[in-house]
Amino acid sequence: MRINRIKLITCLALVVLVIIGCTASVWAAPHLEWRTTSVYYSANQLVLSGYFYNSGTRIIDRINSVSANVYFRQYGTDWWLASSATWYDLNVYLYPGDSYYCNLRINTPYFYKFDYWKVDSVVNYHFSD
Repeated sequence: MRINRIKLITCLALVVLVIIGCTASVWAAPHLEWRTTSVYYSANQLVLSGYFYNSGTRIIDRINSVSANVYFRQYGTDWWLASSATWYDLNVYLYPGDSYYCNLRINTPYFYKFDYWKVDSVVNYHFSD
């Protein structure tokens, strides 16, 4: 009976250590995302207005590239890809929890009428150790 209790306590201790170890590695992960707040046309450009948000626990010191696909939809239609673009070498320095507001512009887009918009983006960034 005593041996079973020792085995149970040992197994529970191992499970707790694994959970704590996995949680600590997740907490130390860098993460940066682009959040679009509005999409509109201005001066022959499609403007994506929004911000970068550092939701990780590391300092982001440079954005290598941002790729975005912009989808539009009208009432009674499905989504269609209206435009896509990639921006390179954005100079930012964001502490965890910080945001950086900016406008990303797509030059000479096709002009569509739209009722709804959706932006899918991928951000490639560099973080400091």
